[in-house]
Amino acid sequence: RRERLSSEESDRVVRILRVVSLGETAFGDPGRFWNWFRAPQRRFDTRSPLEMLRTEAGGRLVENLLIGLEEGFVA
Repeated sequence: RRERLSSEESDRVVRILRVVSLGETAFGDPGRFWNWFRAPQRRFDTRSPLEMLRTEAGGRLVENLLIGLEEGFVA
C-alpha cells in the first residue's frame, strides 16, 4: 500500500523479528525453528507460535519459552 505502518503494525513487526532472532539462536537451525514456529503447539492451545504473536501477551509467552529452551529450562 506504500503507507507508513501504524503503531500497532510496527509493534508487531518488531515483536516478530525479536522472536525470530531468539528462536533461530535457541534452535540452532533456522529450518527447525521455522517448522516449529508455524506448527500448532499444545502448549498454546493448538495455536502456532506465529499465531501467538498477534498479541503482546502471546508474544511474551513465546519469548519466555524460547529463552527457557536456550537456557536449558524447557524440554
